[in-house]
Amino acid sequence: MVGTIRTFDAALRDSLVRRLREIAETTCAALGAGGEFRFFPGYPATINDGEMAAFVTEVAADAVGRDNVVRDLVMMGAEDMSYFLRERPGCFFLVGAGNQSRGIVHPHHSPHFDIDEDALAIGCELLLRIAERYFARFPSPPGRRGGAR
Repeated sequence: MVGTIRTFDAALRDSLVRRLREIAETTCAALGAGGEFRFFPGYPATINDGEMAAFVTEVAADAVGRDNVVRDLVMMGAEDMSYFLRERPGCFFLVGAGNQSRGIVHPHHSPHFDIDEDALAIGCELLLRIAERYFARFPSPPGRRGGAR
């Protein structure tokens, strides 16, 4: 069997791995079978810094309007950004690139995925505004606010 374990809590993840190992080993033993349990940890959870998430929300609301900003979206995707956010405060965010009226409705990783190219300009503008406002508000290097993290 092959599966994935994703949690937002490292201790819970460790507990689940221990429990899965126990279940696999005792089930095999009870049925007179052999087995091997291997766990590859994969990506950690992507958890935004609260202050940076509020900052990005503020900038995004100015750029696209508050009604077009979704906050506190919880997703279990695996992202390289997870590792960056362990080292420095930051915010992983998405720029909606679908468009129902144009039939652009398929998710990432779908063979039918398409992007509404108008979203590219919005994404570029948002990144530019974030950078400009960040360096105006926090002139010290990222991660140095209140000491290194």
